[in-house]
Amino acid sequence: MLGHELGHCLFENHRLNALINQDGRSGEATVLPPMGESIFLRWRKKFEISADRVGLLACGEFRSAA
Repeated sequence: MLGHELGHCLFENHRLNALINQDGRSGEATVLPPMGESIFLRWRKKFEISADRVGLLACGEFRSAA
């Protein structure tokens, strides 16, 4: 788990969190227009996959990581 979070730090994923909509009353996930929001949300999924890979490398063993 620490390796996964380290991956987020290494890739600086936190820099784009300012695009997330903090207004809970709004149905929008981000402050971007619809096309930009679609791209951003797909990009966030890729952030998670990249961080998972760093976690796997940090763990060093697939069975333990799984």
